[in-house]
Amino acid sequence: MKFSGAGGDRVAITADGKVLAKNYQTCVRDALKGWDALPEAERKPGAVNVGKREATDDDRPKPPPGGLIVKVYLRALGHDDHGKLRHAVPKDFIGDGDLRARYLQINPGLKLRDDEVDRIAQNFRTHKRAYEAHPDYMWLTEEEWKSLVPDKPTVGNTFPVPPGITKRIFRFHLDLNRTIGDPISQKIHLGELSLKVESVSPAEISMRLGGFAKVSDDLSGNNNRTFEARLYGRLVVDRKTGTFSRFDMLALGDTYGPFEAGLGHWPYSRPGRSPYGIAFGLLDAAASPAERFVPPRGAGPRFTWSSYFGTPK
Repeated sequence: MKFSGAGGDRVAITADGKVLAKNYQTCVRDALKGWDALPEAERKPGAVNVGKREATDDDRPKPPPGGLIVKVYLRALGHDDHGKLRHAVPKDFIGDGDLRARYLQINPGLKLRDDEVDRIAQNFRTHKRAYEAHPDYMWLTEEEWKSLVPDKPTVGNTFPVPPGITKRIFRFHLDLNRTIGDPISQKIHLGELSLKVESVSPAEISMRLGGFAKVSDDLSGNNNRTFEARLYGRLVVDRKTGTFSRFDMLALGDTYGPFEAGLGHWPYSRPGRSPYGIAFGLLDAAASPAERFVPPRGAGPRFTWSSYFGTPK
């Protein structure tokens, strides 16, 4: 059993309610030890009568009928010795020099004990969440994705992406916190998105997406982590089916400033400006049913239709 929170938690219990383990890092290992220590009579099949399962709550989030599901990947990046982009590695966070000095640069006046410095460095070497790709999903209603298809496509025509879609991308999917913890809705400082028709044929309409954004996880109003990004993309409409055959988009830019200290995420802050990338693409037609029902931002029960789509369900 996992209880979601800002830091997450795990608890293992038996069918009759005995707590076997509740340590986040070692829950599974501790639970197995606790299970093996129980009397054999309590571990046999049928030892506990669980009873008939009642009806389950089917009010979990579901993709909008006829809607579009876009797969999203978010990743911290770095630069190699020649200045070219690469995937982030531990030293991008902990550095080759004085770790304490790096964090004092980010958070002046911060007090760190030696054991805290050692723990932070070890975490970055063993916990890969800060520098691996993190998946997400974006949902568009049928009405929304159809609003991106021009009625009379003409090469060279340019039109803005509808405000509701633009706001959703910026606020919910240019998420700086997604690679290190729970998703946080971003504060939009400025930005715009537009589509330009580049080619039209009997088979397809090809459009180029472009734009920019400046967002931040400004929870406390203290100039927290900020993302300045350019957005690029290619959208292709299959004219035979009237649907998108391609929905590729990339948000690439620099992040700067500290993460929210109150959430315990400040160790993941990086001095100066550091690259960050977010890639969008159509969910594969062969995707598993599970992927088709994962709500945007992994929000689960915290997902609300009205906040995400801006309209009542």
